Amino acid sequence: MLDPFIRAHRARPSVYNLAGRVPVSIRDQLVRAQILVERLLKSSDLSAGSRLLVVGAGAAGATVGILAARNDIDVIVIDAGVGPFALQKSCTTRWIDPVQYDWPAQHADRGRWPLSGPPPDVPMTFAADFANVIAENWSDVLSDETFMRPNLDVRFETTLKRYPVRAPSSPAGPLTAEFSHPVHGDYTENFDLVVLARGVARERVTVPLDQDNPKAGVFSSVKFWQTDQFQSPTLGLAAPDHRVLVSGGGDGALQDYIRLTTGTKSALQLLTTIVSALPSGPGLLERLRWELAEAEDQAHRMQLWSADGADDHAALQNLHDKHLALIKGLQSSFAADWRDVVSTVCGLANGRNPERILLVHPCTHFSMAYGLNRFLALLIRECIRERFGVDTISGKTRVRSVRPDLGAGHSAPCQAGCWGRPHFVELLSGAGCLSAGTKHPSGFDYQGVVIRHGTEQHTRAGVRRHSLPKHL
Repeated sequence: MLDPFIRAHRARPSVYNLAGRVPVSIRDQLVRAQILVERLLKSSDLSAGSRLLVVGAGAAGATVGILAARNDIDVIVIDAGVGPFALQKSCTTRWIDPVQYDWPAQHADRGRWPLSGPPPDVPMTFAADFANVIAENWSDVLSDETFMRPNLDVRFETTLKRYPVRAPSSPAGPLTAEFSHPVHGDYTENFDLVVLARGVARERVTVPLDQDNPKAGVFSSVKFWQTDQFQSPTLGLAAPDHRVLVSGGGDGALQDYIRLTTGTKSALQLLTTIVSALPSGPGLLERLRWELAEAEDQAHRMQLWSADGADDHAALQNLHDKHLALIKGLQSSFAADWRDVVSTVCGLANGRNPERILLVHPCTHFSMAYGLNRFLALLIRECIRERFGVDTISGKTRVRSVRPDLGAGHSAPCQAGCWGRPHFVELLSGAGCLSAGTKHPSGFDYQGVVIRHGTEQHTRAGVRRHSLPKHL
């Protein structure tokens, strides 16, 4: 019987795909990469002297390359960029915590991975920190491993020009890959096995300037892995009555809604602040935590075996309703604690105009997202609604277009989000998981627009979702 982990990642004989898998957190990428190498060695698909090509020098690709080289595999890692971990290196404001999104698991506040000290075979350990700091530390690890191991060759500014294939005359022979480099030109090499770890091809951060005129161009939001001003006291917006719109129902959108409304660097920091302010201490939220753990587990199990969008919708709607019911129970049955939750959240939000920060998402529930983001986004919504009488999360709503006010100093086309300058956002209501909705557009001027519509992958994953170990 073929190893189930190997089978789940095999794109074709001797070619394995780590890209496009869900969940996609950095910690999960590391776990996925390490297990794949271990299983390939155990099954003898990889053995000493094998030649391995790894495409991508991000977290997963570097882990595969280092672990394979430590086991006497001849490894070539290629990357189109000028260095490793390029996305994370360029971002100084995104806080990365390897375990916070395991919440409601008990270890979610440990802030490091692995949890109890690094086993000797885990090359890419890390503790919670800003993305650029983690990436610089990993660059040092990769550089040291490359220096110590002549069988680990890392090549940058190198692209895979042709998908690795076997010659028709030699179906059991080596895989031939063709590369392109700006200095060395085009060349080919042979390999016994290939691991694709290129990750995300493109973030979906654009929407049309004019939905009815495709030639008008697109508005492009600030990207997820781009340094931003979301946590600054004024959000980087000069207008005292600024309005901000976040579009999306997944983790990227929820994470940024939390950062924009409260100024906290992470969901865990916000949760810790709330718990410390409760008169009854952590006991109350611990009760909610375990009720949510059961609901999250049930939804996860349903999604793993989902057959179509209708199954997904039912699972996610049940989960959404459970989160809302527990928050409503906190409001109605624990009045003193709830008052302190509202005071704490709105105190963090003071001066940030949280009632003017709108999150829109396309269905009656959020999409696949970590439980901590889901819970805190809905909690913030209720706190703002109680304090300001405004609902700042709008479901069944899509962004139809974003048009810059060219009279406010914009260039045409709109550049890199034009953060802080007014845009007219046209919204489409009545959307949903299972329908595109009807055209009932409405809109407002927003000084900040954040588009988080998911990602596109370099390759299509054969398996949509995985249930991975939380730690090794």
